[in-house]
Amino acid sequence: MKRAFIFFCFSVLIFWFVSKAHAVEIHDPWTLSDSEMNLCDIWNNVLNDNYTGSSQDLFNEYGIGLYDETGDAWWFETNGGIDLDIRYAGYNQTFGYMTADGNKTILAENISPGIHEDLNITFGIGHELLFAWFEQWNDQSYWYSDSTLNSDGNDHFVAFEVPVEFYAAFDNPYDGNHRLFMLAFEDLSMGDRDYNDLVVFVNAVAPAPVPEPATMVLLGIGLIGLGGLRRKLIN
Repeated sequence: MKRAFIFFCFSVLIFWFVSKAHAVEIHDPWTLSDSEMNLCDIWNNVLNDNYTGSSQDLFNEYGIGLYDETGDAWWFETNGGIDLDIRYAGYNQTFGYMTADGNKTILAENISPGIHEDLNITFGIGHELLFAWFEQWNDQSYWYSDSTLNSDGNDHFVAFEVPVEFYAAFDNPYDGNHRLFMLAFEDLSMGDRDYNDLVVFVNAVAPAPVPEPATMVLLGIGLIGLGGLRRKLIN
């Protein structure tokens, strides 16, 4: 039993450090133009913020799934209806979601490049029904918020949680009663990693929780304890 416990803790530590070594990497584009705004500029433009760091700095401060991308892979509805604003596209894009049974729903097609201020969508999906976001550029591959669904296995999606003080940048229903997120996609096969190809702000959703390493340790201790108790009962 002692040996099993040591092995389990060692495995958890390895998982933790390996996940930290694969943190999300975001680049800012080499040149800025209407089709090459970086995530920090889009954030400032939409939220009336004056953040001065790089897009990587912004993600380090507000990003979710920084060290474990499964933290933003699957989502669920929290309020009987999801509201989203498609605010920026680098190129013509398609955007939607896919439920766990593989059903795709397209929310917007042929989203034109540039800044958008009036592309708003409200839809329902069913409370606590899990789904993954996706985007598609010019009939190329679908890229999902869950990288295990991607044909190249790479992480094409990042998500930022918007602080409550910036909710005033949106009309109702962005009233502070629900969490607000900025979603961003990379439509190339990780060629430039600027994640500025489609940017969407969405509320009344939350990412599906994933076990933290500490939770895994406690679960492992419990399972090992049950195993030891079972052995004693058998003996």
